[in-house]
Amino acid sequence: MMKQMWTRWTVLLIILLLATGCGGNGRTTPTLPDPSTGDVDGPGGQVEILATQAAEVLADEGDVLATQAAATIVAQTEALATQAAELIAEEGPAVATQAAELLEQGETAVENGTLPINVEPGSLAEKFATIPLPEGNGTVEVTVTEAELNQAIAMAQAQSGAQTTLQNPQVRFSGGYIILTGTLAAPISGQLTVSFAPYVVNNTLQFEVVEASIGNFQVPPAALQTAEQTLNSSLGTAMGQLPAGTGLQSVTVGEGTMTVVVVRL
Repeated sequence: MMKQMWTRWTVLLIILLLATGCGGNGRTTPTLPDPSTGDVDGPGGQVEILATQAAEVLADEGDVLATQAAATIVAQTEALATQAAELIAEEGPAVATQAAELLEQGETAVENGTLPINVEPGSLAEKFATIPLPEGNGTVEVTVTEAELNQAIAMAQAQSGAQTTLQNPQVRFSGGYIILTGTLAAPISGQLTVSFAPYVVNNTLQFEVVEASIGNFQVPPAALQTAEQTLNSSLGTAMGQLPAGTGLQSVTVGEGTMTVVVVRL
């Protein structure tokens, strides 16, 4: 269609050149007829007719091209809209499920005081964050050493940037318990020792105080809370980095190590 239009304009240009002549060959350049005289038989009148016809052809072809272009744009827009709707229908439920899982994990973290942290390479948090996902109804075991937990406690205290009331805390695993020791600065001063029995409730880690002592004094509740918070901010926070869709099934303390069983939820 475009080729035909250019051909018509080429013919029109040739006719115009023949009708008007060249200024250097001595011919007289004819003038266009006066419409009031009705003289359309001369070259000028024929040129005017051809020009009118060319304008009409251009108007007709322009409308057709505009219509075709509009139809093409509409068709492409509808195709893109259909593809977008199909993609949303396919990916929407999965995205919604992931969002719900992340929200639930966030709520649990707020309740337990184990908000997500920056995972340092080689840390206990990274160890839990990078475990392989359990297959089907299977489980994955994670072994925690005393050195790993003590490093996590030191990192947690360094990141807090505040003067802690329990200084130089250290843990060891023995007899099924996590035994935490450290120098207590307040509300009383002395060497604090607390034995915790860890257990799992609703896929989250909990601690039960089995025994506590601070010299010849009775251990105040505030000191026990400080000791438990020390474990929550280190061991509990590290376990809070488990991959989405997993949780704790059980925790067993041995001699020098602790075994954590992770299950797919």
